[in-house]
Amino acid sequence: MLGLSSHPRTRPTRGEIERRLRLLEQAVERRSGRISANAVDAADHLGETIASAFSNAADRFRRRARSVGNEAEKVSGQAADLGKDILQRLSHEVEHRPLVAIAVAIGVGILIGLASKRR
Repeated sequence: MLGLSSHPRTRPTRGEIERRLRLLEQAVERRSGRISANAVDAADHLGETIASAFSNAADRFRRRARSVGNEAEKVSGQAADLGKDILQRLSHEVEHRPLVAIAVAIGVGILIGLASKRR
């Protein structure tokens, strides 16, 4: 691997050992440079992935909030229509049966009075 001979009688010189060590250092430096570049690329990719995930989650949240808002508008509109309808019916009944309306109002007043005395 390092260019060393498997033959035991051949001994490398000091210069040969130093040359081989320099070659080894250079190989390690090249690989560490590639590893560093890969780590930077991976970190950039991870940051982009996280940003994309948060962006997607925010978009889903916005769409859901918009949907809930639209539903609330529908329900609010329905409640307003229902209240208007009830008020028209009550007005109609009071016009046609005023004595019954007065009796109901007196009954409700008595119930409220009794409930407040118990407290």
